[in-house]
Amino acid sequence: MTAMDTMKDTKTLFVNGREVEFTDEENILNVIRKAGIEVPTFCYRPDLTQYGACRMCVVEIEGRGIQASCTTPPEPGMKIHVHTEKTRRIRKMVLELLLANHDRECTTCEKSGDCELQFLANKYGVKDVRFGKKEDIVPVDESNPSIVRDPNKCILCGACVRACKEIQGHGVLDFANRGSKTVVTPAHNKQMGEVDCVYCGQCAAVCPTGA
Repeated sequence: MTAMDTMKDTKTLFVNGREVEFTDEENILNVIRKAGIEVPTFCYRPDLTQYGACRMCVVEIEGRGIQASCTTPPEPGMKIHVHTEKTRRIRKMVLELLLANHDRECTTCEKSGDCELQFLANKYGVKDVRFGKKEDIVPVDESNPSIVRDPNKCILCGACVRACKEIQGHGVLDFANRGSKTVVTPAHNKQMGEVDCVYCGQCAAVCPTGA
């Protein structure tokens, strides 16, 4: 491709009032980050398929309202606002909901200090959670000699599910149940030591918490 062809493929949109060029980016999240503006995410991983579940990456697009930036393709002339009062309020609400269903014993968690949920909760000033704490405690799965799975710390971002399927081609983990009963688990609620796990550690590597 010649320099002239590249120039023809280059388009522009606006992020926080600033004109930003884009070419073949598959979503506006990558365009925004290319412009040096950070957008928080949990479920998005550049090497995995788009999922769009956590809603932390929401932005405000003029004429379209609130959209998940990880699943919205860029279009010329788009006017995107990243850190508005509305998007910050939504992200804070998402964090509170996640924390309400999360084992918040951070001081004893091995992931403490390197936990994306903990980091973003501090960044957005989440000091109090207005929702009741999850009461059902699920036993920790220590059956696998390489990986310990703690469902009480899972935030249902699905990164481990996609990593196991798309990187390793195994599909050991998946979603089960619906609504508030949704969990990530091996098939038939088996333990990790009872399934075809190859101990690669990809699920742990992409997990944003200590699950």
